[in-house]
Parts: sequence; structure tokens; C-alpha cells
Amino acid sequence: MKILYILPHPIQYQTPFINYLYKNGLDILVGYQSNISSKVFYDKGFNKKIKWGKYILKGHNFFFNKDFSKRNFFSFFSQKILTTILLDRKIKVVWVHGSKKISNILIIIFSKLLKKKVFLREENNLESKNRDIFNIFFNKIFYFILNFFIDYYLSIGKKNYKYYILNNINKKKIKYVPYAVDNNYFSQEKFIKKDYKIINFLFVGKLNTSKGINLLLDVMNDISINKKYKKKISFKIVGNGLLFNKIKKYIKEKQLIFIKILNFQSQNKLRSIYKKSDILILPSHTEPWGLVINEALNAGNAIICSDKVGASGDLVIHKKNGFVFKSRSKEQLSNCIISYLENNSLINAHKTIGKQIVNNFSFDICLKNINKILHDIK
Repeated sequence: MKILYILPHPIQYQTPFINYLYKNGLDILVGYQSNISSKVFYDKGFNKKIKWGKYILKGHNFFFNKDFSKRNFFSFFSQKILTTILLDRKIKVVWVHGSKKISNILIIIFSKLLKKKVFLREENNLESKNRDIFNIFFNKIFYFILNFFIDYYLSIGKKNYKYYILNNINKKKIKYVPYAVDNNYFSQEKFIKKDYKIINFLFVGKLNTSKGINLLLDVMNDISINKKYKKKISFKIVGNGLLFNKIKKYIKEKQLIFIKILNFQSQNKLRSIYKKSDILILPSHTEPWGLVINEALNAGNAIICSDKVGASGDLVIHKKNGFVFKSRSKEQLSNCIISYLENNSLINAHKTIGKQIVNNFSFDICLKNINKILHDIK
């Protein structure tokens, strides 16, 4: 059964996933709405030009829309995605990533009218953005209408599942296809138990206010006042963004010599950084999922994250493989870090359990669950 998978553009996290599905027998064709990330492009979040390399398009069949440079409503109907859905009779399933763009809504409606099965996968949860009463009401109306055109919702995790349930989606239409990374690529099969004279903390992500990096730096500064703690901390920040220069200035002014800030890193270099780290901290105020947690767990890291991180509902079990703190709480974040500084044995225990947890978030499980859906609709 042929699947047409609609993505906004080539995505470094999606490519390994698609390639795995393709290599393991899924007849999948990807329709990219834009080619922007397949070449050098400016990323607003990282505040710099990014180049993912040729690998992002290797290993699967794909095409770009003919008119991706035009974004008005009427030009949409000349795009290749719609003509492919119309003319390729082998396509039985149209799988759309994201629902709130007008182009995706039109693809969903068009596909259903042509009697294709329509899958929807998205990152939304109740905490993925600040939602007021109007937004909550709008979502209920939106999904009430959209639901007529969707056959299956591919849930990425618990918070995403609850989001669908609260928007009155029937449980039978929600299928579990978890958010995963290439576990084998990031995996550190064996990690050596250490005495942790130095504990290597790590932050990976875009350097903006929503990631909570300002809060994390203030906490690290306060903790370092205690000389006993300061001697044990090594903290690495990996990423770029609007706050990059401000963070460098802050580190210099506060004389936080135990903090090192690195620019944006390739996946290959990032893999090495994870393996040399002990604890990943993701203090985001809003975070639909947080795939860096998947990566870090595979490499043998314990995790500290805020309760606003989407993955916190699945990948981080409080006091089992890390800590989950209340978003924006300086006191709680500080206590989480100090817990590791005062009890090194926690790190080894949390690392071991974390590795076990992330094994249940794999491409293999995604493939099995997708194949079950395809079997049911034949």
C-alpha cells in the first residue's frame, strides 16, 4: 500500500525515520512543500545560516512542489502534491505532518474527497503554547470539522494523546506512533560508572527565551556561589540564537569559568558531545516534544526538564531517570541540580533506567504500529 507523506521541508529528524520505514518495506513517497532546508538557509531560531548536507535527501523517494516559492492561495492548486494525489492511483494513504497550515488543510480535504485514507501526525499538546479560552474553544471547533476528513491520528506521546481526547477525538482513531530518533546512531551501549568528581551538565537547543536558558544560567550562577558545588560542575551550552552574545557576556561578567558555550553543531559532533555528558537539562517554558531528550538518553544521560516539555510525560520519570520540575521555578530547578551534586549514585542509577525507557521509543515500534494500521484498512 503506497503512502504519500507530506512534510513542510526536509527535516533532519525526519530523514532517518523515513529511511527506516522505506528500507523495511514501506512503500513511501515524500512530498516536500518547500526545498528551503535542502540547501544553505537562514534559521531564525538559531539566528544563523544552516546547512544540513546532502544526507537529508538520501535514502528515500521524494519530490518538491513545483511552485514552492509562491505562497498565495491560488498558486497552491498548481502544486505537484495535489496532482500526485490525483494521478497516482497507487497512493492509498496520504499522511500529513501538521494540521494548522491552510495548505495542509486543503491537502487533507482533497485527499478525503478522492477517497484516500488520511493520517495526521502533529506535535500539539495542551502546553505546547500558551492557550487562552478562545484558543481552546477554537481548537474544539477546528477538530470537530477536521475530524470528518481524518481516518487516523498518529499520537507521538501521552500529552499529544490527551490533547486529541480533550478535543473530542474518538480513542479508536488515535494510534500510537511515538516520536523517536535513530537510537542506534546516538546509542552508547556501555557507559562506565564513575565517581563523578566532575559532573558534566549539558544544554542543547536554540538560544531563546522560550527554552528557559536565562533561568538555567541564573540557577547555575547561584549554585556556583557554593565552592564545593562549583568544583564539581562542568556545564556545556550547545546552540545558537538571539541570546548567544548575551549569554557569552553573562558568563564573562559572572566569571563562570565552568561554563563553555559552543556554536551550532552537526549531528555527528553532537553525538560525541552527548556521550561525554552526564546530565541533559531542558528547562523550556514551551516545548512540543524535545527530541534532544531522546538523543541524550540513548547516549547515557540522566535528564532534568520542565513539566512543559512534551517528552516529560513519556521519557522522564521523576526520580527514576531524572527530574521534572515546575516550569519557571528557579527553586525547583536548583534543587534538581543540587540533588545530583550531593548524591552521585543517583546519576548512574538514572542513566541505566533512562536507557531502558528510551528503547521503547524506536523506529521499529513506529513501523510495527503503522503496519498494523495498514493491515486494518486493507
